[in-house]
Parts: sequence; structure tokens; C-alpha cells
Amino acid sequence: MIEEIINLYENLIGALYDWQQNLLVIKIISGVISAWLLFLIIVIAQAFMKLVAPKTEKTAMPEGKIAPDKVTLEWEKIMSNFQKGDENGFKIAIIEADKLLDEVIRVAGFVGQDMGERLQSITPSQMSNINEIWYAHKFRNKIAHEAGFRVTQNDAKIVMDIYEKTLSDLQVI
Repeated sequence: MIEEIINLYENLIGALYDWQQNLLVIKIISGVISAWLLFLIIVIAQAFMKLVAPKTEKTAMPEGKIAPDKVTLEWEKIMSNFQKGDENGFKIAIIEADKLLDEVIRVAGFVGQDMGERLQSITPSQMSNINEIWYAHKFRNKIAHEAGFRVTQNDAKIVMDIYEKTLSDLQVI
């Protein structure tokens, strides 16, 4: 009988000891899971804030800053050069269209010393076709800086369509 009590006591102490070791393992696992869940909550909260945060878009010109009629008149002059159908007309039209867009975005409040710097300050959320605008501007730079640079009617049309879409998106033509 005493032996049974001693065995029962040893089993009880052993079980208690095992339970304490298991509790330590449970605490460690709980800590790791809690840290992982906290990280996940932070990531989800940041993603949610990006979705909910208001986007600042510069797709419409500020009121009274630049007269759309003036821009439209200038655009018509540019298009008359383009419609001449010769390479020099294409080059002049592209250079003038780039200059017009530069003036429009400068007046709209985009900062920079020149067109390139102003384009760098524009994000895709402000102008959805910013990569196309960069393409057109670089094309214009080749015309202005590379002697003998050839412009085909197809290339000129692509570039002029980019300028026209941008000015239209900015609601100035």
C-alpha cells in the first residue's frame, strides 16, 4: 500500500513536471504565432491604407491658370505642321507639341528646371500615361540633339497621339 502511494506520488510529480515542460513549449509556440499574426495585421493595415488613402491626381488643370482656348489654338497650329506630311513638318510638330505640354504641366504646378525634371516629379497616379509621355519627350530630344535623326510618318503619328491624349486628359484641348 505504501508502495502504491509512493508510485502515485511519483507519477503525480512526474506528470506535473511534464506539464511544466509542455507549458514552456506552448508559451514559445504561442509567442511565435502572436508575433507572426501581429506582423500580418501590420501588413494588411498598410495595404488597406494604400487602398483607402486619397490619391492626388493632376488630371484636370487648375481653374484660371491656363486658357484651354489658347492651348487649343496652339494645338491646331501644331497639327497643321504635322499635316504637311513631310519630315520637317513632323519634326517641327513634335518639338512644338513637347514645348506646349511642358508649358501646360509647368503652369499646372509640376516643379522642375526643365521638362525632364517636371516629368520626373509626376507619378503614374497623377498621369496614367507618364511612361508614354517619357517616350515622346525622349523622341523629341533625339530630333533636337541628334543630327540626321530620321522621323517617319508612323513614328510621328505615334508621338503626336501621345501628346494629344495627354493634353486631352489634362482637359486643355
